[in-house]
Amino acid sequence: MTVLAINLDKSQSDAITCELGETVCAVENLEDGCVLVEKEEFSKIIYCITADSPNLAEITNLVGLTLISTRIILIGQPEVLAARNDWCGLGVELLPNPTVNELIHGIEDKSIQSITKG
Repeated sequence: MTVLAINLDKSQSDAITCELGETVCAVENLEDGCVLVEKEEFSKIIYCITADSPNLAEITNLVGLTLISTRIILIGQPEVLAARNDWCGLGVELLPNPTVNELIHGIEDKSIQSITKG
């Protein structure tokens, strides 16, 4: 299983590799991520979003490029994710400001809901 990490902190990418033994392909931006998704299959995509990016069209494009079985997990500040809550309808999952342990559990779990509900 290969994980695509977009704009993820190096410590978070390293934790995915060390804790889960997953291969991580790391890119700095969504454009580079989309190029990789067109060439390779990923089981999970973890994307650390900011207030400025991505927009709905960019996320829709990413979702359209992936296999239906690919999980897309967006992480970021709670207020940034709250503004994008309706994106869950596209099949993406939101994980506000996770610790490394929460991120690892979120990747392992089948759904982020168990973490966000506490």
